[in-house]
Amino acid sequence: MKKTCLKKNICKIIMKSLENSLCEKKEKRVSIERVNCARTAQVFLLEGEAMLKIYKDGVTFLGTYIGPCTVNLAFACELYLKALGSMERERVIRTHDIKKLYNDLKGRTQKEIAAEYNLREARLNHKQCLEIHKNAFENWRYYFEKNSESKQVEVWSLYNLAISLNHVYCNRDETHNTNRV
Repeated sequence: MKKTCLKKNICKIIMKSLENSLCEKKEKRVSIERVNCARTAQVFLLEGEAMLKIYKDGVTFLGTYIGPCTVNLAFACELYLKALGSMERERVIRTHDIKKLYNDLKGRTQKEIAAEYNLREARLNHKQCLEIHKNAFENWRYYFEKNSESKQVEVWSLYNLAISLNHVYCNRDETHNTNRV
């Protein structure tokens, strides 16, 4: 009788240990994925920022760099929004639409992003920026192809959004806070 009870207790302890180990591995995996997502976002942000420095020559920028710059900044925004979303939820919605990703965040996070965005001078407020650029990644990847869909962009507002998302993410994740742009 004592052996059976002892075996049950040992089995319970082993099962609990395995459960904890699996949960820890899952948390570490999610955390690593989130950090990799944020680091990738930072690289796209830096690439977009480098292209904006070419803005001094407006004709060259508009003719050559506006598409790649927009794609890099929009993708940086998408990845930062997904990284922030993964801090709040187990699953992040699968979309390139930055407005949907933003709306999927908790109100507190949205307010932080808006406050950070408002620290910068921009032609658009953050909601207008999200609306105009919600599908910028998809619309601008092949900007050289002619199609009927309008391709609006205000690159400085999109850049401000990407910088704001970088700062909010870095403020939330202590392992990333040295990577503020």
